Amino acid sequence: DLLLTGATLNAGLNCEDADIAGDLVLDGAEVGDDARFEDTTIFGDVSSEKTRIDGSLDLTGVEIAEVGSLDEVINFSGVDIAGPVTLDGAKLHDSIEFKNAHLVDTLSMDGTEVMGDVVLDESDAETVEMMGDGEIQGSLTIDGSIVEELSLDNITLQSITLDRTVLKRELYFDRVDLKD
Repeated sequence: DLLLTGATLNAGLNCEDADIAGDLVLDGAEVGDDARFEDTTIFGDVSSEKTRIDGSLDLTGVEIAEVGSLDEVINFSGVDIAGPVTLDGAKLHDSIEFKNAHLVDTLSMDGTEVMGDVVLDESDAETVEMMGDGEIQGSLTIDGSIVEELSLDNITLQSITLDRTVLKRELYFDRVDLKD
């Protein structure tokens, strides 16, 4: 386990190419710069509820297996992230949720595989993009959120729901495959 609940990290957090054989918990943590987890494998639950990151959150190529998970969701509820959130090429074995999240920059999930749903609920984000051979085995749900731009290109998913959502600029769909 890597448990940083309520921790204050004045500099960044760098866990690149790590194997975490348990949970990653950052609930209530404050990170003064970037949080980097590129190419990390996590075999437990991931929770980053009410975390503040003053830089970017980089989860490029991460695999989150959540073996034996009880909550079956990757939880980023209430996060406040000043830089881009990057999940490009990630493999997520459960749903991922951003509820009441403040994402100042882009949420990028290019080429990401999600074995569940992607949920933005009562959140705001500059850009949400999912491009390049991505697959969501469940639904993309954006509910009660404010998003500047939503771009989906070359992605497969079950459904897209945009309830009570404000899109300020562009809604871009190209090669979007909706499957049962």
